[in-house]
Amino acid sequence: MSFYEALKDAASLAKKVDNIELYQKLLDLQAQALDIQSDNSEKQKRINELESEISRLKEVQKINAEDVVQDTNYPFFTLESEGNKIKYCSNCWRNNGKIVQFSSPNGVHRMCPMCNTSYLSRTR
Repeated sequence: MSFYEALKDAASLAKKVDNIELYQKLLDLQAQALDIQSDNSEKQKRINELESEISRLKEVQKINAEDVVQDTNYPFFTLESEGNKIKYCSNCWRNNGKIVQFSSPNGVHRMCPMCNTSYLSRTR
């Protein structure tokens, strides 16, 4: 039996024995229990968000700055450890620390799905 259910049962019993003061106190406790439950739910959501952010930051931290190959003529960077094959958005990396791969829907026009930075590729 949960805490809330126990309070509900106790309030029902207090009402049956016609103890209005006890009944009112138990109803107040019920309301407080619901508030605590709601607060806990919000805090758990925030914990999950922070854990997700920590995971993202750990991934970013894994990338060694020496591994990033930046060509200022293009709005992307590559990673030497990946053979400089995959193009990532410089804007997202610089502003948000996010590693976002450019998409290439038609093979020539490349676009960042996060910030919409785009460029035309020389090769398909």
